[in-house]
Amino acid sequence: ARGWVLAAVCAAAALALGLYLNLGAPGLGDQPYAKRLAAWKDSDLNTLAPPELAAVLRDATAQRPTEAQGFRFLGMVEAAAGNPVGAVSALRKAVRLEPGHVDTWRQLGEAQVIAAGGKVEPDAQATFRQVLALAPGDPGARFYLARARAEAGEAEAAAAELSALVADMPAGDERRAFVEAELARIRGRPA
Repeated sequence: ARGWVLAAVCAAAALALGLYLNLGAPGLGDQPYAKRLAAWKDSDLNTLAPPELAAVLRDATAQRPTEAQGFRFLGMVEAAAGNPVGAVSALRKAVRLEPGHVDTWRQLGEAQVIAAGGKVEPDAQATFRQVLALAPGDPGARFYLARARAEAGEAEAAAAELSALVADMPAGDERRAFVEAELARIRGRPA
């Protein structure tokens, strides 16, 4: 049995080396992060992928830690790069620096929901309550707070809140269909 195990290990190593020689670039040197970051900074920002742009913005916000707008942009780019935890962190810094900016609070709440796997946890609920304090009647905050009630087992109260939200929304509002679908889901009906 030892012979078969040794043969399998050798075969796996040989396969890995063969793949690296065919697909890898053994002649190229390592590219240190600082060198890549400098190249990204010097390039057209519109051509960067979200993770590269996030790296540039992380560097920029480290150099200007008192500018809320940089952290807002970083939060949006971190979300686009698939890093909701990074988005939450950046947006928390932005709301600390500029607590009256309702859009940043809204983005923070949405990032918190995404980071929690779609659940409206207590941190996100507090964030959406802050949105309502700054912008009473905000449809997004009302929607997420109703979802939180549904998640807590308060389906009837959540349905009532979503029904009131639908009634308050203009007929042409593109979000209306999404709210109606969530209302149908809570009531156990097809959307």
